[in-house]
Amino acid sequence: MAQNRGVNPKTFFGELKRRHNRCPQRSNAFAYSQLRIHRLTYIAAASLILNLRIRDSLQASQASKSG
Repeated sequence: MAQNRGVNPKTFFGELKRRHNRCPQRSNAFAYSQLRIHRLTYIAAASLILNLRIRDSLQASQASKSG
């Protein structure tokens, strides 16, 4: 609100809401949160795959040791 010149209080909140809806930060925050969620799921999937591979290799090495 840089140019705050004697605003009518009735239109003030409408103008504020309109500016907020037009505000790019809002969509950026949404996109960022989506990106963060995708990154978290990607990390979770990668760690799960790594854990399974490690478990499989451990089982294979134990089987080769015992057998």
